Amino acid sequence: KYGLTNLINAPTEWGLTAEWNFFGTGHGKSACDGLGGSIKRGVHRKVIAEDSRVYCAAEFVSCASTFVKNMEIIEITTKEIEDISNFLKPRWAKVNALTGLRSFHHFKHVVKDDLDYIVASTTSRGMGEREFLI
Repeated sequence: KYGLTNLINAPTEWGLTAEWNFFGTGHGKSACDGLGGSIKRGVHRKVIAEDSRVYCAAEFVSCASTFVKNMEIIEITTKEIEDISNFLKPRWAKVNALTGLRSFHHFKHVVKDDLDYIVASTTSRGMGEREFLI
C-alpha cells in the first residue's frame, strides 16, 4: 500500500502519470532488475577471483565501477535514507489499509469527486477491477 502512493503523487512530484504492474514474487522483469542482477553477479565474480574485497556499500560501488562503464553507480548513505524516510512518514500515515491487495497485479491512480483511488485489477486490461480509497 505504501509503494502505491507513488502513483498518486507522481503527477505533482514528477509531472507524469503511471501505472504499476507486479509480476511473480522474486522474478523482476524490468530492465532495472536485469541490470542489478548483472552488476551483483559481476561484483561476486570479482570477489571470488580475489580481485576485490567488498565489506560495505562503498566498496561494492567501487568494485562495480571498475567494470560498469555506461552507467553511474552511486551509494545511498544512511543519512539520505533517513531524510527520505522522514519525508515519507507523514504521507504513509494517511494511507488506508488495502485489503486483498495481493490478488491484484495492475494498479493505476484515478481521481473521483476530488478523492484519490487506486484502481487494481488482475491484468493490465482491467479484468477483475476493484477500487481502493487511499
